[in-house]
Amino acid sequence: MNLLDSLFLIAGISAKDLGFEKDLSTETSLKPPQVLKFLKDPIYMKKFGDSIVEVFRNFDREKLMGLIWWEKFYPIKVSDRISYRDSTVGHIVDILVCRQYFLARSLKGLDPKIAEKITYVWDTVDRKDTLSKEDYMYLAKNVPWNLLANSFYCLLKLDTSKLKPISDTGIYIYNTAYGKIALGGKGNNVYRGDFVAIVDFGGDDEYYIEKTALIVDFSGNDVYYGKVGSGYLGSSVIYDFSGDDTYYCSDYSCGGGLLGFGMIFDAEGDDFYSGGNHSLGAGTFGGGFLIDLKGNDIYKGVLYSQGFGGPYGVGFLYDGEGDDLYTLGYGPIHEPLYKTQRQGFGQGFGFGRREDLGGGFGILMDFSGNDVYNAGTYAQGSSYWYSFGFLYDRNGDDKYLCTQYCQGAGIHISTAYLRDDGGNDVYFSFAGPSLGAGHDLAVGILYEGDGNDIYISHSGAGMGWTNSVGIFLDVKGRDSYYFQSCENSHGGVNFEREFGGIGIFIDGEGDDEYKCKIDKGFSVKGKWGFILER
Repeated sequence: MNLLDSLFLIAGISAKDLGFEKDLSTETSLKPPQVLKFLKDPIYMKKFGDSIVEVFRNFDREKLMGLIWWEKFYPIKVSDRISYRDSTVGHIVDILVCRQYFLARSLKGLDPKIAEKITYVWDTVDRKDTLSKEDYMYLAKNVPWNLLANSFYCLLKLDTSKLKPISDTGIYIYNTAYGKIALGGKGNNVYRGDFVAIVDFGGDDEYYIEKTALIVDFSGNDVYYGKVGSGYLGSSVIYDFSGDDTYYCSDYSCGGGLLGFGMIFDAEGDDFYSGGNHSLGAGTFGGGFLIDLKGNDIYKGVLYSQGFGGPYGVGFLYDGEGDDLYTLGYGPIHEPLYKTQRQGFGQGFGFGRREDLGGGFGILMDFSGNDVYNAGTYAQGSSYWYSFGFLYDRNGDDKYLCTQYCQGAGIHISTAYLRDDGGNDVYFSFAGPSLGAGHDLAVGILYEGDGNDIYISHSGAGMGWTNSVGIFLDVKGRDSYYFQSCENSHGGVNFEREFGGIGIFIDGEGDDEYKCKIDKGFSVKGKWGFILER
């Protein structure tokens, strides 16, 4: 029997008791059905997150299609409409034919006024979202999402065995019906202008590209500038297979999707990613994916970044191995709560538009290494308004640093989960609710496996505030807990709307240190706060 089931048995409650009504907004449209189920069954939410971990334990890029939660993806064959060729350019053209076949059908008939608004969001400095709720409802209803997803799937079918290296160091340009294709040799090449596709076989290259469908770079310490890997009104992918690379990305790029699907796939190297707003694995009405398989990497995002899922979207950042640094929170000050602390909105964060629209799925997964996660508010496996946020870290001595509403915090009718399987980790949140906490009809879970961990915050750790469910579970290790508000931490609950919430705090094996007084064994805090200290 696991620790959570043990607590249920001792407390005389069951998982069903966590499913009290939380879906109370009558004005919100596009509520993800999965999130409604998570609100009703928080344990199912945990199992759902755990299932994603198992799916991506062995990475396969085609598995990304299963993350498109709002439409069940099914591949459509177009082999009878294209002729396959053996040459490098021929294979790239085949991919472009496939992509264009689906793009033409998915965006055909799109209201030009709405397309103009999307372009404004994508292309302007002020980044103001000019789309109304009615515009978003139009997109949800009228865009054939499976066709648009298939345009992205065409780019995932790249077969590198069909790309034959050229013998010299120059650049060869081919004009096709779909745009210019560039083939680069093993020299240090510079690419500027409009290309629909680029294949480069080596060298330390520079890319100044605003919009392209496909870039394939085999080796070299490369630098990318602009809106590369941007799925804006379409689909776009970068494959970089080797080298210590640098990505200077503007807004809605570097694995950003805005009415489309964008991805960066970097196989190995110690890489640096600097992204603007809505970047580094961010999707709104589409999907954004950043995949880095190996290396000691640095990720720097401004806002809506590093696994951000907006309405009808999924954002996914996957890091396979390496000692990585994730920094986020260079956007607006989080007023009126703070005068200096900034918003983060990422690192596994799901986000909806309050009262108007349900949100999406924001996921960050790191499978190995001693990592540092640093963010402002709303980050690190957190969520806001009918959405799902998930951060998974498999092992390593990690540090989680944030301001508030973070580290497994579901806020305002949403669901969130942070899972760390092992390592001597440090969690710091300046304020709560954080660290396995729910606030305002929400669900938040933090699961920590094995390790001697340190937890520091004002409040949290199994905090069920304002009719919410908060679950904190540390399985094993000699842990230290330093919380300022003992009343609101370790199973802290309060009463609003004439009923309460449920807070669960569980610490398994190990001799632990507490600032607040926690007795060994089982205890009840208030009416619905439960503590199990083994």
